[in-house]
Formats: sequence, structure tokens, C-alpha cells
Amino acid sequence: MKCPLCKDKELLPARSREDRKEADALKCVYCAAMFQMDETNHLRRMIPPGCVAPAMTHTAALVGAGLKTSHKPAKPAAPKSVKRKIDDHDKSEIFKRLVMGEKCVSIAAAVGCKPKAVNNYKFTHKAAIAAAQKALKNPGTKVDEKAGSPKKVVHSKAGKLRKQVGENTDAASYTFQERLAIIAEVRSGGADRLNIVSEKYGLTRGQLRGYLARESYYRQVAVSGEKTVKSARQHRAFVLHQVRNLDKVPVTKIRAILIDYLKLLREDLTPAQQAVQSVEAEISRVDAAIKELDTRASDVVKTFKEHCNV
Repeated sequence: MKCPLCKDKELLPARSREDRKEADALKCVYCAAMFQMDETNHLRRMIPPGCVAPAMTHTAALVGAGLKTSHKPAKPAAPKSVKRKIDDHDKSEIFKRLVMGEKCVSIAAAVGCKPKAVNNYKFTHKAAIAAAQKALKNPGTKVDEKAGSPKKVVHSKAGKLRKQVGENTDAASYTFQERLAIIAEVRSGGADRLNIVSEKYGLTRGQLRGYLARESYYRQVAVSGEKTVKSARQHRAFVLHQVRNLDKVPVTKIRAILIDYLKLLREDLTPAQQAVQSVEAEISRVDAAIKELDTRASDVVKTFKEHCNV
């Protein structure tokens, strides 16, 4: 229902007095005028104490004189459908009203959408709204609605590393292949290599240590792809959660969960077996070197005795 004073502004339910538990009047969010429906289903403005009452409508005057009217009670208007999303042509109006400090509930009522949609828009563009509110105090500043919108990080092509010394680069801008190359460069040097590489690629020491800690994850992503690795991790977390709460799982699903858990254990055992094999190979190589050294040492002692005639 439109406000008779503002013409195109919506009236919202309100309480005429503070002691009322339910809304018994209609209030305009712009002019703050309150209205009530009279006996003839006409809007009648509520006048605060001490103010002059407005002129009575023609229909209300007839009813007050005891005369009958042919006016039929109007049917209640069907509730309008409320949109869950904000239309593109309404975004600029919502942005301006948020900058002016208007509440999300009143904006949603005026636009015809849910307050949650306006709240989400306000949270997404909070930086731009704050900048616009600051610009109101400084008239020379330009206001951009898209200034606070989230920006998508675009990764550079694999293999094209940034080699300018002292370049200020975001850590998230490097692809996984580039991060593996940076890790290999860090491991190829000495103790001071961390500082050199951090200055070379514009990263901090903490970011480089994070790269080193997630080296295995980067290798998995480089081989299988990021989506495959993420889905595998989610599946692993789900299976481990089901195993920890096995008493709450239906009996018909326990066997499938145990089979998945057995597969995870075998996947964990594979790198451990490879590590054991590499250690065993190193042990056999050291044993062979020791035996060869012992054999050569005995020959050297024998030759020394023969020449010295001891």
C-alpha cells in the first residue's frame, strides 16, 4: 500500500503505541506519518497529541451523520511475491540508499526483495559503501560502486616465474607448478637461500615456509589436478568421521565404510613402503662401501708388511 503523502512509497506495519504487542497501524519509512484504516476502509492519518486533526473524508462525514453509503468493503490485496535475489537495475538504488545509511529492512520493502539479499549485498560491497560514505565528507572524491566487489585471482601461466628482484607479488598469484619450482630453488641452496629466494619473488619467509610444508600437496595437484585432490580430501575426511562414529552408522553401511577405510590405509602405506625401500637401499650401499674399504685396507697392510720385511 502506497503512502498518500509520498505517493510512491510503501507503508509498513507499525505499532501506534509502545504498549501494543501487535502492529495496529501503517507507517511510512520516509515521512514517518502513521495511518489507520477507518470504518470505510480509507486511510486516515493518526495525529499526535497537540496537533490539529486533518479534515474528515466525504465518506467518513456521511457515516458520522448516520447516512448509509453504497461503498463496499475492499477485498484484501493479495500479497506480492518477494524476490530472493536483487535485480541488476536495482543495485544502484540499493547502493545509494546504503550509503545514505538506510536500513536493510526498509530498502528490501521498497525494492521488493528479501532483507537477507540486501544484507548479502551490503556485506559484499562494504568496502565500496565505506568509501562512498567517506567521499560524502570529501566532495572531491569519486565514488565507484564496484570498488569493493570481490576480485577473482587470476593465476599466471605455468612455468613463467617472476624473476624481477624485489617485485611485490601476491603469494596466491603463483601457480602450483611455479611454487614447486620455487621450492626446488630454495632446497638447492644453503641456509641463506631462504632470504635470497624470498627477495627474488617478493614473498615473505613465512610464505616460503608454507610452500615447503605443502610441497606434497602441490605435487599431487600438479599430477592429478586441484579438483581431484580436493574431492579426495573431502572423501577422506568423511570416511574418517564415519569410522570415528561407527556406532551411529547403520549396519547396512558399515561394510562399505570399512572397505573405504582399508583403501585409505593402503594409500598411506604406499609412501611408507617407498621410504623403507629407499632406506634399505641406502643401508645396503653403505654396507658394501664398508666391506670394500675393509678389503682394501687388509691388502694395504699386507703390501706394507712385504715391503718393510717386518
